[in-house]
Amino acid sequence: FCKECGHQLITGNNVCVNCGNRVIQHKRVKKYKKKEKIYFGITVGIIALIIGFSMWANSYFSQESTAKRFAEAISEKNTESLTKLVVHQDGSPIIAMEAEALVKLLVKEGKRSIEDYYSIQPNGKFLGVFQKHQVEMVDQFAYVEGTVEPLSFRFNKEKVKEEDRGEDFVLMGPLSPGIYDLETKFENDFGSGVTTSEIYLWNVEGEPSWIQLELPFSEVVFELENYSTAMKSASVVINETEILINDNGATDPIGPI
Repeated sequence: FCKECGHQLITGNNVCVNCGNRVIQHKRVKKYKKKEKIYFGITVGIIALIIGFSMWANSYFSQESTAKRFAEAISEKNTESLTKLVVHQDGSPIIAMEAEALVKLLVKEGKRSIEDYYSIQPNGKFLGVFQKHQVEMVDQFAYVEGTVEPLSFRFNKEKVKEEDRGEDFVLMGPLSPGIYDLETKFENDFGSGVTTSEIYLWNVEGEPSWIQLELPFSEVVFELENYSTAMKSASVVINETEILINDNGATDPIGPI
């Protein structure tokens, strides 16, 4: 009813048809049920959580944050953090023994020793969505030349992939720059033994580092001083391996032994 004249109003009209007084239309406000309010609150919370997580992930895996975390890891000599941050040039992560070798290099040569050996590069996606950045190191390779057939190698007690091997050489890697304890094991029919040494893998160009090994073995010839041509089946037996004496009264070269 009109507040001015009391006449009944017609729904939808903006003025009273009796006196012309302007009518204010009041809209009905929808009242949400309790369940709807709960669902609405949960939805808003999830959206806020997703936005917050996205902001954190983009920041945490950014180039700047990765560089900062790497600086903290090398300052604290934290090998666990280094294994999560540092990768090879193919994007594969370094393992604990490589992180230990890297820390050893930093301790002996200082932080500046690796300034030219790494860069911060994009590497994969976090949860398949957020761009990750990691510290890419210049790959290092170890090159051994000489009699390598009976030899096996361990770097910081771990076996390393052989990139290539021939009759007189072996190329191992990739490895992180660092100082490694190299264990060289000799084993064949004539005996076995282990030699240890410390090696630097620290080449900014990534060229193979030649490792010179002084190992206590060689090829030998056994000679029978009282050899006679009448001897038809003379031989030398080493660890149950029989080596015949030739027509010159000696064995062919045996070894390495």
